[in-house]
Amino acid sequence: MPLTAARRLDRQEFGLTGNAPLEGRGWLVGDEVRIAADVELLRGA
Repeated sequence: MPLTAARRLDRQEFGLTGNAPLEGRGWLVGDEVRIAADVELLRGA
């Protein structure tokens, strides 16, 4: 039986606020974190 789960989190809501600017432009780490899981359950014989 396959199961799929996905979630988006804002890392700043969990107190993870550290970041560093990149040389060209932008930041090293974005604020949005995406978590995805694909799981398949197997029944033992």
